[in-house]
Amino acid sequence: YGFPEIDVTEKGKKFDTETLNILTLCLGVMYGVAGANNALKAVAKALGNGIQKQLMKKALTKGTIYPIVRNVAKWFGVRMTKEVFTGFFKHAVPVVGGVIGGGLTYVSFKPCCDKLKASLQDTLLSNPDHAATDEEKEIIIDIEDAEMTESVEETEE
Repeated sequence: YGFPEIDVTEKGKKFDTETLNILTLCLGVMYGVAGANNALKAVAKALGNGIQKQLMKKALTKGTIYPIVRNVAKWFGVRMTKEVFTGFFKHAVPVVGGVIGGGLTYVSFKPCCDKLKASLQDTLLSNPDHAATDEEKEIIIDIEDAEMTESVEETEE
């Protein structure tokens, strides 16, 4: 059975890079990748502060968040390879494989979803009393510095 590639097209339209980066960060939080949780909180804070377009176009592909996204993708790719390899046994008995696969998916995905839910509950978007951690503050400062630098470069041109 294995895992198919994520379909990034819908009705002839493709996901943009920013959307895929957000999904990758969410997967990183779900699987407990270090740094992904704080990066996701920084993204949520930036969105809450009204700089969505700048964040989506600049901050996720440059600066401090992109290396985390890249590491999450690498880690997730290795995990997927291991799961595909163990999927061989599901081919032998399709009915038992379906039950086992469904059970494994639920058992492994439920805690991941709970992690993502808990992480997103403690953001500026969902909790007005949210207190940012020092690491979140550093990420926001890096994003704002990158935006200011790029803005200055654009005005000089």
